[in-house]
Amino acid sequence: MNQNPLRAAVEEARERTALAESVYAALKATGKRASHRLALYRCPSGCVVLDVLNLPQGVIFHKPAYRLSPTMNATTSSAAGREKNTRDGDRRWKATTHFASECLNVTLNCDHLREVVLDKSEIQADLDARRAEVVVQVSGERCTR
Repeated sequence: MNQNPLRAAVEEARERTALAESVYAALKATGKRASHRLALYRCPSGCVVLDVLNLPQGVIFHKPAYRLSPTMNATTSSAAGREKNTRDGDRRWKATTHFASECLNVTLNCDHLREVVLDKSEIQADLDARRAEVVVQVSGERCTR
């Protein structure tokens, strides 16, 4: 029986995300992320907020797990959202990894940056300029370290 095209596309995206997650985890476990890294994005305080890696299957974006202060967490999220998207049901937000081709922009978060959106074209401009490390300001402005 033929599968619904929308359902098939969603399933394919899930499979690609699982592949990106497993490859990133393997590179991290073997200490080989740096050899694939195109750029690393940090907040002004130094938190890694985005790791951009080049793989044979394509470019991946990894947003590390992060914690929010209790005050920031309580005022910017709901109990249902925390239950679904945190590791502890409260303030330890899960890491996410996906192929760059699966998104139009990336939302960056840590306790110092909250929902700063970078368009994929901005990331591509940093890659084209060979910026290995980029600091993202609260305003969304980017500068090299």
